[in-house]
Amino acid sequence: MTSFEPGPATFAALTLGSGNRWRIIASRVAIEDFGPLPSLCVPHFKIKPSARCEAFLTAYAQAGGPHHNAVCLGDARRRLSLAAALIGAEFTGSDAMLLGLDLGTTNVKAVVAELDGYVRGEYSVPIALLHVPNGGVEQEIEEIWAVTLARHSPSHPKCGPARAFRLWASRARAAPLQLLDAHHRPLGRVISWLDARGAADDDGSRRELGRQWFVDHIAHGGSALAAGN
Repeated sequence: MTSFEPGPATFAALTLGSGNRWRIIASRVAIEDFGPLPSLCVPHFKIKPSARCEAFLTAYAQAGGPHHNAVCLGDARRRLSLAAALIGAEFTGSDAMLLGLDLGTTNVKAVVAELDGYVRGEYSVPIALLHVPNGGVEQEIEEIWAVTLARHSPSHPKCGPARAFRLWASRARAAPLQLLDAHHRPLGRVISWLDARGAADDDGSRRELGRQWFVDHIAHGGSALAAGN
Protein backbone atom coordinates (compact mmCIF):
# COMPACT_ATOMS: atom_id res chain seq x y z
CA MET A 1 0.00 0.00 0.00
CA THR A 2 1.49 3.31 -1.11
CA SER A 3 0.23 6.88 -1.13
CA PHE A 4 2.25 10.05 -1.72
CA GLU A 5 3.20 12.65 0.84
CA PRO A 6 1.12 15.87 0.61
CA GLY A 7 2.80 18.79 -1.11
CA PRO A 8 3.35 20.60 -4.41
CA ALA A 9 3.57 18.55 -7.60
CA THR A 10 3.31 18.79 -11.38
CA PHE A 11 0.69 16.98 -13.45
CA ALA A 12 2.24 16.10 -16.83
CA ALA A 13 1.45 14.25 -20.05
CA LEU A 14 2.96 13.68 -23.48
CA THR A 15 0.68 13.93 -26.49
CA LEU A 16 0.61 14.82 -30.19
CA GLY A 17 -0.37 18.34 -31.11
CA SER A 18 -1.14 19.99 -34.42
CA GLY A 19 0.87 18.73 -37.38
CA ASN A 20 1.80 15.57 -35.44
CA ARG A 21 4.25 17.58 -33.33
CA TRP A 22 4.93 16.31 -29.83
CA ARG A 23 3.47 18.37 -27.01
CA ILE A 24 4.28 18.24 -23.29
CA ILE A 25 1.43 19.31 -21.04
CA ALA A 26 2.26 20.38 -17.49
CA SER A 27 0.22 21.97 -14.73
CA ARG A 28 0.97 22.89 -11.14
CA VAL A 29 -1.08 20.81 -8.67
CA ALA A 30 -1.02 19.86 -5.00
CA ILE A 31 -1.07 16.34 -3.61
CA GLU A 32 -3.75 16.10 -0.95
CA ASP A 33 -3.44 14.31 2.39
CA PHE A 34 -5.14 11.04 1.45
CA GLY A 35 -4.70 7.32 2.13
CA PRO A 36 -3.25 4.86 1.96
CA LEU A 37 -6.32 2.70 1.38
CA PRO A 38 -5.97 -0.97 2.39
CA SER A 39 -8.03 -2.09 -0.60
CA LEU A 40 -5.60 -0.57 -3.17
CA CYS A 41 -2.35 -2.38 -3.83
CA VAL A 42 -1.05 0.20 -6.33
CA PRO A 43 0.27 3.72 -5.59
CA HIS A 44 -2.66 6.10 -5.17
CA PHE A 45 -3.22 9.74 -4.25
CA LYS A 46 -5.50 12.73 -4.83
CA ILE A 47 -4.43 15.94 -6.56
CA LYS A 48 -5.87 19.43 -6.36
CA PRO A 49 -5.35 21.60 -9.49
CA SER A 50 -4.40 25.27 -9.17
CA ALA A 51 -7.55 26.25 -11.11
CA ARG A 52 -11.15 25.12 -10.66
CA CYS A 53 -11.55 21.44 -11.53
CA GLU A 54 -13.83 22.06 -14.53
CA ALA A 55 -11.47 24.72 -15.92
CA PHE A 56 -8.49 22.41 -15.37
CA LEU A 57 -10.14 19.48 -17.18
CA THR A 58 -11.36 21.71 -20.03
CA ALA A 59 -7.88 23.12 -20.57
CA TYR A 60 -6.37 19.62 -20.43
CA ALA A 61 -8.82 18.35 -23.04
CA GLN A 62 -8.29 21.39 -25.29
CA ALA A 63 -4.53 20.82 -25.13
CA GLY A 64 -5.07 17.23 -26.33
CA GLY A 65 -4.49 15.60 -22.96
CA PRO A 66 -4.31 11.78 -23.25
CA HIS A 67 -5.67 9.09 -20.93
CA HIS A 68 -2.22 8.26 -19.53
CA ASN A 69 -0.36 10.90 -17.52
CA ALA A 70 2.24 11.31 -14.79
CA VAL A 71 2.82 13.26 -11.61
CA CYS A 72 6.23 14.74 -10.74
CA LEU A 73 6.94 15.75 -7.17
CA GLY A 74 7.62 19.47 -6.79
CA ASP A 75 7.42 22.11 -9.53
CA ALA A 76 8.88 20.39 -12.58
CA ARG A 77 7.56 22.81 -15.22
CA ARG A 78 10.90 24.44 -15.94
CA ARG A 79 12.59 21.06 -16.40
CA LEU A 80 9.73 19.86 -18.59
CA SER A 81 9.84 23.05 -20.70
CA LEU A 82 13.58 22.54 -21.21
CA ALA A 83 12.94 18.92 -22.19
CA ALA A 84 10.33 20.10 -24.70
CA ALA A 85 12.82 22.54 -26.21
CA LEU A 86 15.45 19.80 -26.53
CA ILE A 87 13.15 17.50 -28.52
CA GLY A 88 11.46 20.31 -30.50
CA ALA A 89 8.10 19.79 -28.81
CA GLU A 90 5.45 22.29 -27.83
CA PHE A 91 5.07 23.01 -24.14
CA THR A 92 1.89 24.11 -22.42
CA GLY A 93 1.76 24.70 -18.71
CA SER A 94 -1.44 26.55 -17.79
CA ASP A 95 -4.97 27.27 -18.94
CA ALA A 96 -4.28 31.01 -18.96
CA MET A 97 -1.33 33.38 -18.85
CA LEU A 98 -0.42 36.94 -17.99
CA LEU A 99 1.05 39.33 -20.54
CA GLY A 100 2.98 42.47 -19.67
CA LEU A 101 3.76 44.84 -22.56
CA ASP A 102 6.29 47.68 -22.65
CA LEU A 103 5.65 49.89 -25.67
CA GLY A 104 9.07 51.49 -25.92
CA THR A 105 10.36 54.09 -28.34
CA THR A 106 12.24 51.64 -30.52
CA ASN A 107 11.05 48.23 -29.27
CA VAL A 108 7.94 46.39 -28.18
CA LYS A 109 8.91 44.26 -25.18
CA ALA A 110 6.86 41.68 -23.32
CA VAL A 111 6.96 39.14 -20.54
CA VAL A 112 4.65 36.11 -20.72
CA ALA A 113 3.99 34.42 -17.38
CA GLU A 114 1.62 31.89 -15.89
CA LEU A 115 -0.86 32.81 -13.17
CA ASP A 116 1.52 31.90 -10.35
CA GLY A 117 4.30 34.11 -11.75
CA TYR A 118 6.27 31.42 -13.61
CA VAL A 119 7.88 33.28 -16.54
CA ARG A 120 7.34 31.46 -19.84
CA GLY A 121 9.30 33.84 -22.06
CA GLU A 122 10.57 37.36 -22.64
CA TYR A 123 10.55 39.09 -26.01
CA SER A 124 11.87 42.29 -27.57
CA VAL A 125 11.03 43.23 -31.15
CA PRO A 126 12.28 46.43 -32.86
CA ILE A 127 9.89 48.93 -34.44
CA ALA A 128 10.90 51.59 -36.94
CA LEU A 129 11.24 55.32 -36.27
CA LEU A 130 10.33 57.34 -39.38
CA HIS A 131 12.08 60.71 -39.62
CA VAL A 132 10.13 63.29 -41.62
CA PRO A 133 10.88 66.96 -42.52
CA ASN A 134 11.04 69.75 -39.91
CA GLY A 135 12.15 67.48 -37.10
CA GLY A 136 9.20 65.10 -37.25
CA VAL A 137 9.47 61.56 -35.88
CA GLU A 138 6.61 59.15 -36.56
CA GLN A 139 5.73 55.46 -36.33
CA GLU A 140 3.23 53.15 -38.00
CA ILE A 141 0.51 51.99 -35.60
CA GLU A 142 -0.19 48.98 -37.82
CA GLU A 143 3.42 47.85 -37.48
CA ILE A 144 3.28 48.18 -33.68
CA TRP A 145 0.02 46.23 -33.54
CA ALA A 146 1.15 43.53 -35.98
CA VAL A 147 4.40 42.96 -34.07
CA THR A 148 2.48 42.74 -30.80
CA LEU A 149 -0.02 40.20 -32.17
CA ALA A 150 2.56 38.08 -33.99
CA ARG A 151 5.20 37.83 -31.28
CA HIS A 152 3.20 38.05 -28.04
CA SER A 153 0.04 36.12 -28.88
CA PRO A 154 -1.02 32.99 -26.96
CA SER A 155 -0.29 30.96 -30.10
CA HIS A 156 3.41 31.92 -30.15
CA PRO A 157 5.60 28.75 -30.03
CA LYS A 158 6.93 29.55 -26.54
CA CYS A 159 3.36 29.83 -25.24
CA GLY A 160 2.14 26.47 -26.53
CA PRO A 161 -1.26 26.04 -28.18
CA ALA A 162 -3.60 29.03 -28.38
CA ARG A 163 -5.14 30.01 -25.04
CA ALA A 164 -6.48 33.18 -23.52
CA PHE A 165 -4.47 35.75 -21.63
CA ARG A 166 -6.07 36.34 -18.23
CA LEU A 167 -4.63 39.88 -17.97
CA TRP A 168 -2.95 42.39 -20.22
CA ALA A 169 -0.82 45.08 -18.62
CA SER A 170 0.93 47.69 -20.72
CA ARG A 171 3.05 50.75 -20.21
CA ALA A 172 4.82 53.34 -22.32
CA ARG A 173 7.85 55.25 -21.06
CA ALA A 174 6.85 58.41 -22.90
CA ALA A 175 3.60 59.66 -24.39
CA PRO A 176 3.29 59.19 -28.16
CA LEU A 177 0.18 60.57 -29.85
CA GLN A 178 -2.20 58.70 -32.16
CA LEU A 179 -5.00 60.76 -33.69
CA LEU A 180 -8.31 58.99 -34.38
CA ASP A 181 -11.16 59.78 -36.72
CA ALA A 182 -14.84 59.94 -35.76
CA HIS A 183 -15.04 56.13 -35.92
CA HIS A 184 -12.00 55.66 -33.65
CA ARG A 185 -9.80 54.52 -36.51
CA PRO A 186 -6.15 55.66 -36.74
CA LEU A 187 -5.76 58.95 -38.58
CA GLY A 188 -2.22 59.01 -39.91
CA ARG A 189 0.88 57.80 -38.14
CA VAL A 190 1.79 57.81 -34.46
CA ILE A 191 3.59 61.02 -33.46
CA SER A 192 6.59 60.05 -31.34
CA TRP A 193 7.59 61.92 -28.18
CA LEU A 194 10.87 62.59 -30.05
CA ASP A 195 8.99 64.70 -32.61
CA ALA A 196 10.18 68.33 -32.46
CA ARG A 197 7.59 70.01 -34.68
CA GLY A 198 5.71 71.42 -31.67
CA ALA A 199 8.78 73.01 -30.09
CA ALA A 200 7.89 76.52 -31.27
CA ASP A 201 4.46 76.35 -29.60
CA ASP A 202 5.98 75.15 -26.34
CA ASP A 203 8.57 77.92 -26.44
CA GLY A 204 5.77 80.46 -26.92
CA SER A 205 3.88 79.10 -23.89
CA ARG A 206 7.00 79.30 -21.73
CA ARG A 207 7.64 82.90 -22.76
CA GLU A 208 4.00 83.91 -22.21
CA LEU A 209 3.42 82.23 -18.83
CA GLY A 210 6.92 82.11 -17.38
CA ARG A 211 8.87 79.28 -15.80
CA GLN A 212 7.40 79.73 -12.33
CA TRP A 213 3.85 79.19 -13.63
CA PHE A 214 4.81 75.74 -14.90
CA VAL A 215 6.66 74.91 -11.68
CA ASP A 216 3.55 75.81 -9.64
CA HIS A 217 1.10 73.94 -11.87
CA ILE A 218 2.93 70.86 -13.22
CA ALA A 219 6.12 70.77 -11.07
CA HIS A 220 8.19 71.16 -14.23
CA GLY A 221 10.15 74.11 -15.50
CA GLY A 222 8.45 74.36 -18.86
CA SER A 223 5.83 73.13 -21.26
CA ALA A 224 6.09 69.87 -23.14
CA LEU A 225 2.41 69.65 -24.03
CA ALA A 226 2.31 70.61 -27.71
CA ALA A 227 1.61 67.73 -30.10
CA GLY A 228 4.88 66.52 -31.49
CA ASN A 229 7.13 67.78 -28.71
